[in-house]
Amino acid sequence: MSVSADRLHNFGFLIKDIGRLFSKLFEYEANHLGITLAEARVLSYLSRNPGLNQAQLAELSGVEPMSLVRILDRMAADRRIERRAHPTDRRARQLHVQAQGQATLDQIWKLSAQLRSQVLAGFKAEERNALMTLLERVHEQMLLMLAEQADKPSHTQAGAARRARKPSPRTKTVAKKTSVAALLRGQPGKSLGKALGKSRGVVR
Repeated sequence: MSVSADRLHNFGFLIKDIGRLFSKLFEYEANHLGITLAEARVLSYLSRNPGLNQAQLAELSGVEPMSLVRILDRMAADRRIERRAHPTDRRARQLHVQAQGQATLDQIWKLSAQLRSQVLAGFKAEERNALMTLLERVHEQMLLMLAEQADKPSHTQAGAARRARKPSPRTKTVAKKTSVAALLRGQPGKSLGKALGKSRGVVR
């Protein structure tokens, strides 16, 4: 069965709004844990990628760097995460989940499983599998598209390259004067006006 164009128009909106609604539901359910959605995201990424620095964590989690500093300070004070010295770079700090953070994360996983079960309560097992398969395919396709975009020169880079190739008005003027001077030296007695007239076919 084909999908109408009108329904496909809602694709991006549905993807974004499902994420927004799921986040809202999670925040309501996780209120008793004393943790925000951003903090839960930080714990999740650090548990899968121990030793990240702040810049890497900000990139992965989508949390603004300035906000992330405050979040990490609060979580370090609560002993959920810790900053450790980098083994080879004295200026860098690596982030790790502590025991208290792991205990919180275990509660988060349990809460997320309950929430998913409620959201998908009206779906059969095969429908859930089909849904996840399709979403994974969409996700993979979008990652490939982003990778292709990253390989292309940006508009800024392309513009700089064009400007570098295009001679400036001053360069053109100097080139024209140089050509005229050379022409005059080769034709003594010619007036400047006649020389310029003859040079028009050469200098552009």
